[in-house]
Amino acid sequence: MKKHLHSGQALVEMALVLPILIVFLIGIVDCARAFHGWSSINHMCVEAGRVASQRLNLKVAPKLYGVGTHVGPTLVIAEFWKYLSPMIHRQDITGPALTGVGTSADTVTISCSYRFTSWTPGISVLFGSGPERSIIFHGSATQRKE
Repeated sequence: MKKHLHSGQALVEMALVLPILIVFLIGIVDCARAFHGWSSINHMCVEAGRVASQRLNLKVAPKLYGVGTHVGPTLVIAEFWKYLSPMIHRQDITGPALTGVGTSADTVTISCSYRFTSWTPGISVLFGSGPERSIIFHGSATQRKE
């Protein structure tokens, strides 16, 4: 007889714990997605900055910086998008913003922003901003020209 008194207990406990467990697991996946997005945009900026800082001809005027000594903005932007992760949508990235590319400045800075939308309920409400309640990550890289 006692067996029938506790027959639904496991089902009730599972019904109470399962939603919390699912939200917790989705939160872990969201943290990994957020870190991947932040890491990816920083990598994109570093690679574009690397290309923008390399001198086209090392023997010509080592202290002179300008349009003819380094690559132009078109090639830097192409290099930036070359490293876009397949897990990130291009429309979620704002930029890249180029500073010092094609000028006489001795450094280049590449920066961008990534709009991350969380899958975990409540995270975007707590940490998000704007009408979509998305989280914005910023990436940038500054490199000295050769």
